[in-house]
Amino acid sequence: MSKPVLGLLLLGLGLGVWLLLRGVPEQGPAVPRPVNLSRFDAAFDRQLTQLATVSAFQAQLAGLPRKELRQAIQSLAAKGMRRLPDERLQVRTRIVGRMLQSLDVETCSAMATGKQNEVVHDAAVIVLDPESLEEWVSLSFEAARAELEKRPSARPSQQELQLALNLLFKLVPEADSERLRQALAGLSEQPPAEACWAARTTYAAVAGLPAPVARVLERELAGP
Repeated sequence: MSKPVLGLLLLGLGLGVWLLLRGVPEQGPAVPRPVNLSRFDAAFDRQLTQLATVSAFQAQLAGLPRKELRQAIQSLAAKGMRRLPDERLQVRTRIVGRMLQSLDVETCSAMATGKQNEVVHDAAVIVLDPESLEEWVSLSFEAARAELEKRPSARPSQQELQLALNLLFKLVPEADSERLRQALAGLSEQPPAEACWAARTTYAAVAGLPAPVARVLERELAGP
């Protein structure tokens, strides 16, 4: 496996492990919160009510304390994203790309390299418009349900990935091609500005690729 492919895997993993970190707020004194975080909590609760009617949820998750339930759904969502159809992964790529472009460099880098926490998650949620936020939560719960129900999961072959990456490197401006290749080859070792640039560039470029190639990268980026 080439180093740029490994970097792509890290980028997918980094952005796949934090989907719902803020899903169920910790209990504590009420404090003023940004409107989007309240919207997120409300969307999470609506989706949770629907998921709770699924037999697989009742068999595996019913009765868990709220904190453990949040963590369980978080894990299911990350694992189940590749079980979703191509059109939903296309939506995921669009929303994540919007987050990356809107965040400051340090937060963007933390997202891209898997160093997320609730602060990073909240910052990403705050930059979304209300429609995208609702769709993000819905997408995450769709992935959790797909994982609960063990729907079929597909992943590109190494040959498909390498071909797709080669086309990606050709699509970006020539001056950036080698820079992107090097950044993806050691993404976790890059300074924040470079890791963020690589993530933003990769996600922005996917939309300009031929549809079959874009679907390959969207599915890989939806790791783990």
